[in-house]
Amino acid sequence: MLFVGRPDSFPLIHSITFPLLVSSRLYVYQKKSWHYFLFDFCYFGNVLLMLQVWLFPKDPRVFMAVFGVSAGPLFTAVIMFRNSLVFHSFDKLTSCYIHICPFLVTFTMRWSNNEKQFTVCLEEGCPISVTYLWLAPMLIYFVHQIVYGLIVQGCLRKAIESREGSLTLYKHLVADRQGVVWRALHICGHRHRLIMFSLYYVLFATLSTLPALLWYKLYAAHVAFAVLVILICINNGGSFYFSVFANDSIKAEERKPSFYISGKGKIGGQSNNKVTPSQIKGATRVPNSPENPTRNAIKS
Repeated sequence: MLFVGRPDSFPLIHSITFPLLVSSRLYVYQKKSWHYFLFDFCYFGNVLLMLQVWLFPKDPRVFMAVFGVSAGPLFTAVIMFRNSLVFHSFDKLTSCYIHICPFLVTFTMRWSNNEKQFTVCLEEGCPISVTYLWLAPMLIYFVHQIVYGLIVQGCLRKAIESREGSLTLYKHLVADRQGVVWRALHICGHRHRLIMFSLYYVLFATLSTLPALLWYKLYAAHVAFAVLVILICINNGGSFYFSVFANDSIKAEERKPSFYISGKGKIGGQSNNKVTPSQIKGATRVPNSPENPTRNAIKS
């Protein structure tokens, strides 16, 4: 409702909520040794957006570079990392916010046509530029990857490996040794998997930033892309709830007692006769199996 009613206030809201969410995540993740995730590009992209909003609010060149980052790698990461809109999980909501909110902020700044504080593109104030919409975001991405590699894979590598339970994005993605990511990283052998990881990320950034030229040029295409990604995020959340409810149902079913009842009890409670404790005590317990799907069967 806020996005529809007061879109011009979105940059301000983001500038308040993002530091709060990241601070809370840092507090939680530090206890789990997961705080190395905060070196990832998505957090860096959000910081760039805040710098653009408050230090260069009317500079179309800086805005186009941030637009390319927000509408490219950050927003497309919702699909890549299967972000899920799960309302009872603060962690999942934070992940959705970090990837989606910069897109919404730059969307309002791009298409707002009133002279508000955070409006950049009035009439022809933001002509399309491949240099600032694609090359500049790619340069930003390369710089981050170099700094990230020096810090996480260099200076902090021994500390990360020695700390029990520590987790980085790289370790998280290669955890499943039967998954597609593991096989893709080992195309050139075990020794070169870190290099392959960096190359894949550069390829992802390149391909996800290119369409930003289209989103920047055409309002309808920009809206269509936003709706598509958000629907995918909602669908991922629905799939999560379905799997959780299904697992809970299975566990609840498995907790039910499985025995034969002697006496007047009927299958599935079809009879109004109650099962007494003495009947349960004298019942013959049987294992659950495909041949015995009904747990409250009758022993004749």
